[in-house]
Amino acid sequence: MKRLLCLLTIIATTWAGAPANATVGSSTAFVESLGEAVVAILEDPSLSPVERIYRYSTEFEKAFDWDRISAFAIGRYQRGVTRNQFNAYRDLFARHMMKIYAEKFASYSGERFLIKDERKFGCGGSEVTAKLQGSAESEHVKLAFKLVQTGDTQRIYDVVINGVSLLDAKRAEMKGIIAARGIDGLIAQFKQANAS
Repeated sequence: MKRLLCLLTIIATTWAGAPANATVGSSTAFVESLGEAVVAILEDPSLSPVERIYRYSTEFEKAFDWDRISAFAIGRYQRGVTRNQFNAYRDLFARHMMKIYAEKFASYSGERFLIKDERKFGCGGSEVTAKLQGSAESEHVKLAFKLVQTGDTQRIYDVVINGVSLLDAKRAEMKGIIAARGIDGLIAQFKQANAS
């Protein structure tokens, strides 16, 4: 519960637009490393579309905090969910989201990854803004990576692409499914989606 409240505090602070932290820190280094991996995958002409998505998914699996993301995504519906149910849901949800993120990034080509800013928030949260810059100044994708730190470990809990949080959109969709069909219905939905 404390982790969820902390995550909600970070999200609320991010939306409120906390002042920028002028110091480039570990969050920037973390995102920069992920960005370099993404660009390396983008620039590898030997990769097929399927291989490209697989490589992205592997990077995102390591970089994201899937426990926190999964708990936030179902919110109050987590009450009454057994550990086994949550684990099954989390694994399927993570696979689904990794595929969505991978497909989004796989559609870009010829970009450079540029870090713009880093901001710190309470509870160990931070936001790193960046862009994928195309050949023309007008051709760029705006990115905001939202991170949380627990001890020495940093992980991403959301990526906002051109102002759109895929996690928020997915959370709204999932609320309706879980309200109507429960956690088992949501698990069944993800099994079907991941099989296609």
